[in-house]
Amino acid sequence: EFRALENRNALVFTGVYFRKAATSGLNVEHGGRVEFYLKMGPIASDNAVCKASFEDVILEYNVADQWVEFGNYPAWKFRSDSFQFVSEDIPVEGWTNSTR
Repeated sequence: EFRALENRNALVFTGVYFRKAATSGLNVEHGGRVEFYLKMGPIASDNAVCKASFEDVILEYNVADQWVEFGNYPAWKFRSDSFQFVSEDIPVEGWTNSTR
């Protein structure tokens, strides 16, 4: 489950299950970059409705139904009061006219 709170440009995940977001196919046949701001929530008590994630955030691209990791962001490094900027160039192997 995901929802935007006050900022309509934010993707906010809640709940205790595996969380993911994916784009539709994008034309990046001449290269591209993925940029976003990342912030992990605080560590909450065992009674909290939304549990803090201790798993890394993984950035992947998909070509021909194959997901390939090209970014890994440890939860501990992004657990703070402010968002941190992330920028990753899409690897050459991901340059297609329908990369997800």
